[in-house]
Amino acid sequence: MDKILNYLSENNLITEAEALEIEDQSKKTGELIESILLSRRILQDSSLLEIKSKLFNLPNISLFGKEIKKDVLNIVTKELADNYKVIVFNKDGENISMAMVDPLNYSAKEAVEYIIRKSQYSITYFVTTIASIEYALKQYSNIDSEVAKAIDNVNIKIEENFIEDSLNLSSDNIANSPVSKMVSTVIKHAIEEGASDIHIEPTREDVRIRYRVDGELYTSVRLPKYTHNSIVTRIKVVAGLKIDENRIPQDGRVRLNVDGHFYDFRISIIPISDGEKIVMRILDTSKKAPTFEDLGIDSRNLEVIKTELKSNSGMIIICGPTGSGKSTTLFSILSILNKDNVNIVTLEDPVEYMIQGVNHSQVRPEIGYTFASGIRSFLRQDPDVIMVGEIRDNETAELCVHASLTGHLVLTTLHTNSAIGAIPRLFDMKVEPFLLASSLNLIISQRLVRKICDQCKTELIMDQKIVDDISNRLKKVNPDILKKNKININSLKFYKGKGCAHCSNTGHKGRIAIVEAIKITDDIEKMVEANKPVKNIETELNKQGFISMMDDGIIKSLKGLITLEDCFNSIDE
Repeated sequence: MDKILNYLSENNLITEAEALEIEDQSKKTGELIESILLSRRILQDSSLLEIKSKLFNLPNISLFGKEIKKDVLNIVTKELADNYKVIVFNKDGENISMAMVDPLNYSAKEAVEYIIRKSQYSITYFVTTIASIEYALKQYSNIDSEVAKAIDNVNIKIEENFIEDSLNLSSDNIANSPVSKMVSTVIKHAIEEGASDIHIEPTREDVRIRYRVDGELYTSVRLPKYTHNSIVTRIKVVAGLKIDENRIPQDGRVRLNVDGHFYDFRISIIPISDGEKIVMRILDTSKKAPTFEDLGIDSRNLEVIKTELKSNSGMIIICGPTGSGKSTTLFSILSILNKDNVNIVTLEDPVEYMIQGVNHSQVRPEIGYTFASGIRSFLRQDPDVIMVGEIRDNETAELCVHASLTGHLVLTTLHTNSAIGAIPRLFDMKVEPFLLASSLNLIISQRLVRKICDQCKTELIMDQKIVDDISNRLKKVNPDILKKNKININSLKFYKGKGCAHCSNTGHKGRIAIVEAIKITDDIEKMVEANKPVKNIETELNKQGFISMMDDGIIKSLKGLITLEDCFNSIDE
């Protein structure tokens, strides 16, 4: 068994069965054991570092927040450092200090020492963690310096090697043209930062590049204004858009291979006062669908959703504003339903996630292929499951309802602020109450909220009035839910992130969903059929132990997953 797992097992930090399960996962996926330990929150990075130092009898070093001089860093090439997970972080005369993730990796030591011997350096080894190494690896490339080098060449010959079939973004072979390299660098850094969107915006003075990370936009770099037209043209060429059209909006899509991983980019270009603005949505197609637990769906909501996914017919609606993670939740549901004996067809605008075995289709309103006409065609394709990207009009709503009543499971989304708000919204779309009542199985509503960084989470002293208000609110929540989440109303604790190198001093890392789910029971079905006011349905929900989005958010804040402030800011209650 792995040395670290053996230590954890012997000290009763994990069971032997858990250790074997983690070791098996590592063998199957190729993921490092310590990465699995961190992702499962069995250990924090600092604790893991202390354990490794003790086990390997080596001094330890955390590289978070440590700025390494370029001449020191480059003693070992980026390729070698990345491959063997080693970093040279200090040089004192002829002695260098090197951090390693696995001191027992003798192939790494042999390769590094071969290079170092040529330079006459002696090596002092330190142990570190994979997260620490990955942070340090980012220092090999800096977006400002890389883009600056590309800009230096822009005026030389802008057309040189300009039009290519696709972007080649492998780490060791970036396209040579200045514009291509500039665009490639912007994209690569966005992916390294975990951005969901890239905004390329012309202003009067310059071109602003912004990334959206964990739902928040921030400026990454500003480029000279004269580079803008070349960047726009480059992206249009790659996305197959019209390079000579700058008066109307254009949309495109392209798939790129970045360091061995495939990413889909949804590209939107619109004319604004200072030129054309580009937004690139990044979709990691190499990622597997997140589990419901990864998304933040737990407790009663998890039980309700899993039960309804066993249905062969009916309608499941996911609600929320743009950017609330509806497509990701649908992706997870489709991945669960995707079996060899199930025919799944999707109608989307645009197709965001490609799932092998699922038949994806994109609507094209300009040629008459709409959600409504697509559903009619799908019904002749012998489907078991139909996913409709969004209900936008009366016709689509009615067709979804009829499809669900004729033996199909229909998944779709709707823009409403709450789960219960979907019912009057569909009535507004002229869906008959008796048809809606018979077709609805489940309504989910959600928001995405920034997670507190695990590495710098600390307890937050909250105003007593707020604590009392939360305590009084939780008294109305099903006690079994609170007990399951280990929440004591008489001893409430709240948390925040202090900010550290791991989270770029933001206090947040990643996002999680806060969710509410309404199961359409017989009693609620009767109320919908009778077109009863929403308040009547809310009363019935309270009897069933319904957990609202706000309550789910409060529970997650008490568990230290999100801040109470972010919970309040994400919901209009």
